[in-house]
Amino acid sequence: MRSPWHEPIDTRRIPLAGFLAAFVSLAVNVVAREAGVRLLDVPPDLAILSPLSVSVTTAAAVLIATISLAALANTQARPFSVLRTLTGSVFLLSCAGPLAARAGLLPHVPHIDTTTMGLMIGMHAATALFIVVFLTTLPRGR
Repeated sequence: MRSPWHEPIDTRRIPLAGFLAAFVSLAVNVVAREAGVRLLDVPPDLAILSPLSVSVTTAAAVLIATISLAALANTQARPFSVLRTLTGSVFLLSCAGPLAARAGLLPHVPHIDTTTMGLMIGMHAATALFIVVFLTTLPRGR
């Protein structure tokens, strides 16, 4: 069976989906950060892994994805497919930050170890996953 040429979307549910994605992503990222500090010996004083930095970055990522979905809903026939593609691309680009910090290429960020880099990439992956899960299921129209 062929899929329809368009994906119906209920734009009224986009804000709720964005809020839930932000809430769950933020909770998972804060728990992952604390687990990394307590179990994996990640330095607790890193500025890029401070609770404020994690919160602001996660909320900004979900807000941008939510606004993007709202814009895609008005301009694209398949907004969920485009959002998944964009989210995957942005996730791959966001991995450059932890990789650059691991290589010591960021001037105001101290050199980090492989465990910290892995934790950061895992947090980015969790945020991308929850963005896709919530923003492509809750606003789906019938």
